[in-house]
Amino acid sequence: MAPRELYLGVGFIVANLSRPAERVVAFYNQRGAAKQHIKDGKNAVTWTRLFCHGFAANAVRVQLHALACNLANFLRTLALPNDVAQRSLTTSRTKPVKIGAKSSATAGR
Repeated sequence: MAPRELYLGVGFIVANLSRPAERVVAFYNQRGAAKQHIKDGKNAVTWTRLFCHGFAANAVRVQLHALACNLANFLRTLALPNDVAQRSLTTSRTKPVKIGAKSSATAGR
């Protein structure tokens, strides 16, 4: 169990893959990570909202959204502090940046 992990890493995988168990687990872990990135792209970049009527135009829109998602992930991991860079794009987009400021007002005469 890793530090700060709530659940044990115990689970069941039922598959008919003819690979060693370690490779099957690695395959499904990568698949889960890919699904998480797809979900993040759908929520943060809304790449499922396709308004074009033609297939080719919608394909271009999906590719542009995927490019925007990849670029945002790259810039997020490159430019932000490590604790913020680990957030998903959805969290980074919806969680406002809070900046402390002092406001003062003076009255005229």
